[in-house]
Amino acid sequence: MYNFNTIFVAAIPFLIDDARFNCKNAQGVFVECSKEVACANRQNSVIDMDRSYDNFIIALHLECDDGFKVSLMAMFAFGANWAGSFIFNVLGDKYGRLKISKIGFLLAASLYLLYLPPITYGLVLGYMLMFGFLNSYFLQSYILGVEFTSSENRDFYTIVAQSFDGLMGTFTVIVFSLTRNYKIFMISGFAMGFIIMILMFLFVPESPRYYVATNQNKKAVGVYKYLAKLHPDQKVKETIRLLEEKVNSGISLQDDDADEIPFKQQMAYFVKTKKRVAIAIIVSLCWFVNCLQNYGLNLELGQLQGDILINSAISNVTGFFACFMSYPVLLYAKRKPAQLGGFTLTMVASAAYVYVDGHVALQYFLLFLIKFGIALTFILIYCFTTELYPTQIRGLAFGLANTFGRLATIISSLMVGVPASIFMWMNVGQSLLIILFTFVLPETKGLQLEDKITDDKVIDSEESTKETPEVEHER
Repeated sequence: MYNFNTIFVAAIPFLIDDARFNCKNAQGVFVECSKEVACANRQNSVIDMDRSYDNFIIALHLECDDGFKVSLMAMFAFGANWAGSFIFNVLGDKYGRLKISKIGFLLAASLYLLYLPPITYGLVLGYMLMFGFLNSYFLQSYILGVEFTSSENRDFYTIVAQSFDGLMGTFTVIVFSLTRNYKIFMISGFAMGFIIMILMFLFVPESPRYYVATNQNKKAVGVYKYLAKLHPDQKVKETIRLLEEKVNSGISLQDDDADEIPFKQQMAYFVKTKKRVAIAIIVSLCWFVNCLQNYGLNLELGQLQGDILINSAISNVTGFFACFMSYPVLLYAKRKPAQLGGFTLTMVASAAYVYVDGHVALQYFLLFLIKFGIALTFILIYCFTTELYPTQIRGLAFGLANTFGRLATIISSLMVGVPASIFMWMNVGQSLLIILFTFVLPETKGLQLEDKITDDKVIDSEESTKETPEVEHER
């Protein structure tokens, strides 16, 4: 549910991949030729459909376009996602993670079907706007999952959640490798969404932390009882029985009333002290760089040496396995050293990529290392954002930070057509910048997830606030 939008994002390199041409030579025989030569003499050139993807470029007759219209499509999608990432996360804090996730997911999955009738450029721009906006629900799905965790298993959940990013992307690669047709991809994307939709409605409850934070204690106990059925342990059942008795006696599961916090007061949380302002800026910058590197790499796959299908397969499969390979790092390393290591790997591998021009096998290996570093740091910024902010404003915190991430995805749309060497040097500079700023962030590994915005321990103190066994058991 969280990674469903990746299916479409992973398809973008295929949807906008340039057509391959054959040109008529002096003997009247069609032979392979470049885009520049073919477009300069369009009457004596044809699209080679055996080597091209039946995609937006061909459907909209943009095969000889200078790239502006293609970049505009990506900018529309990412721009709408930028606006939606803030709105959906604010709504999630107010109305519940599950409700907002369901609404966004249902509408986003249905949008795949809009691409099946004949399309025009104007319609595709409109679809991109809607798709980008509605897919902003995805962070609420992640927060929904993370609020079922504790400090003991939060790392594993994050690994599993992020690994499905690569798995969904691999699904896209397989569809395009077998069909090379964007309409079949749209049907496949909707079918996958329909399956996830059924599972979501059957098995996923609302976050109990959201219910507790909003003083809906009976509903919270109901979710705990549902979860207890999945984990039939007598101690867990006894704990939930005591919670139910507490609620039935009129005692809140919070220490005090969890009244709805005014939006102005929520925003004030981020600027209450200079340290909070600095951390908010650095976290937002981390999101910006991670998204620019990740989505920029996706859009750059067609410009890298080698076949776009192989590049996409390496990128997505690496994203899947890199998450599980990085689990020992998250399990045994602190957050800050792990982030330093991830960005250092991305920086070094990106710089090396520029100097091995012509060695395709070596560049494939370096692409693996770059994607591994990006996957690791992407996981870590989710961990940082989750652990730095309490439940009452966690969605808002994700929304504000991810707004900068969506801004980066808008900029990443300009990567279409950018030489690989320039993109790699950008990676080097961005990674170095985040390495320097990481030293300012507080260490958050093993910290208890706070629920109320009056709990200032995580940001305002470097002291450990690890959960006690009793609190951990109750969670």
